[in-house]
Order: sequence, then structure tokens, then C-alpha cells
Amino acid sequence: MKFKRLLALGLVFMSAAMVGCGSKGNDTSSADIVTEIKEPVEITFWHAMNGDLEKSLTSLTEKFMAENPNIKVTLQNQSSYKDLQQKITATVASPKDLPTMTQAYPDWMFNPIKDNLVTDLTPYIENETLKFDNYEDILPSFREAAKIDGKIYGTYPLDKDEEISIQKDGKTTNLLVIRDGKADVTEADCPDKLCVHQKAISKTNETIVCLPNKVVVQVIGAGESELDSIAR
Repeated sequence: MKFKRLLALGLVFMSAAMVGCGSKGNDTSSADIVTEIKEPVEITFWHAMNGDLEKSLTSLTEKFMAENPNIKVTLQNQSSYKDLQQKITATVASPKDLPTMTQAYPDWMFNPIKDNLVTDLTPYIENETLKFDNYEDILPSFREAAKIDGKIYGTYPLDKDEEISIQKDGKTTNLLVIRDGKADVTEADCPDKLCVHQKAISKTNETIVCLPNKVVVQVIGAGESELDSIAR
């Protein structure tokens, strides 16, 4: 079905989570799901892919539109992930200007979810008519990273230096620093700060645990690379 292929397109390129945005709430019932596109539809997709990734995205998008002439997908490159995050944050105040879907790390979406601006795609994935049967082809770590209100809060590559603020109820509880291929919790608001005193981790299945804040940072394998995940 047409929508199934569109959804797959977004999820396949989910090095960060892909979420659906909108000015309405994120509750979707089976009766609300569109299973056939009869009228022209335009979709705007914000992303920050460059180089070969952008070329692949453009090629797949063009193929998708050729197979689905009623659907126009407009790709809008925001130059960098930093610029993409800033634009999402700024545009939340004006929901009508949000894209149909966007790339986003899970921790970028806490406020949009709180404001009811993110659409839950699970009903579409599980819909019997759409039969999204290639969902299992996506790496489990990427699938889990797309779950904002589930157990996984974020998945990050260890080969990219980054600082991640782990938040709860809008307040930063822990600061995770990824540098030189290692992940380290450098700040925490917990009383004992045992997580801060744990050594930096870099090997598969190594963890840093903050019991008071119910945070677990774990290194998980993903082929030849390593991914760092955060769970509550």
C-alpha cells in the first residue's frame, strides 16, 4: 500500500528517530488511518543528511513518487543536525509551520510530545490493511530508538563526540558525554553521584547505572560499529 511504503522510507533512514508532526493530537485510532491515497497529497520532510546519505534519500524519494504519483514529497535539508534541532525547537511555537515528518533524536521530542504535536506511528505499522511487513528489516536498535515514551530514550554513535542532557519532567538529571569513542556520565543531580564516579564505557554490554534517576547507559553492538543507548 502507498502509505506503507512512505512509512518505510522514513524509517529506513532513521539514524535519528523519524517522527510525524502535526497541530493535532497524537492519538490515532484505526478509523482515522488512511489506507488509500485518492487525492493529491504533499509531504514535507525535514532532515540533516548530506553527501551519500542525501543522495540515497533523494533517489528513494524520487522512486517513491514515481510509484505514487498522487504523493509529492518535498525534502528540506536543514544543513546540520544542530540547525535541524534549533529549527524544530523554534517552530514548536508555531505548529502550523511544522513539517509532516522530520528526523530527530528522541530527546529533542520531549517538549513536542508534551505539547501533543507528535503523531504516534505505531497504529500505522500494526494496521492489517497496510501490512507493514518489512518493519523487522530495520535494525532493532534503530526501531527502539524511535520509541519516545517506551524504554529507550536515545541511541548515539560512539564515533561522534557529543554531549547529551538526560531530562525528566523538563529538568536535566544527568549529563552524558561521548568523546574519543567512550561514553561517560560527567554530571548528575542524584545524592550519591555513583554514576559520575563510574569509569567511561566503550565495549559492548558495558553500562553506567544511575539508580536514583532510573537511568541506564549501555553500549550495544551494531555490526562493526558501536551504539550508545540511554534507557529509563
